[in-house]
Amino acid sequence: MSDFEKNRAEYVTRLEAQLINLQQQLSAIQADERWIPKVGGVIDAGVGQARLTMSFGGKNQTAVIPFDMVKSHSSSDITTSILETAFQSLIHDRLREVIEPEVKRLQANVISFSGKTQW
Repeated sequence: MSDFEKNRAEYVTRLEAQLINLQQQLSAIQADERWIPKVGGVIDAGVGQARLTMSFGGKNQTAVIPFDMVKSHSSSDITTSILETAFQSLIHDRLREVIEPEVKRLQANVISFSGKTQW
């Protein structure tokens, strides 16, 4: 193998190593991007609604706001309403996974203890 071919092979090997490293860094960044909120709004004049879509925590949520509500409420009130709904949804889904198995266990124990078959 000539020096040129040897240098070329080493260069390709270094490029491949850099590519793998950059792909790993990109994967780490993309995994964290789901926790960066992304928001977009659209006005649908045909039905008289505004839609606000938010991506956060790996979930997409859309709030539909009638024009009448947009006109009659402050932006702070509308924002608070949307955030409370989104917060409840995110927390509910995460905590349900933790709480539901324990509730099922308690329910089975109570039924076996008391003989009651309906809640």
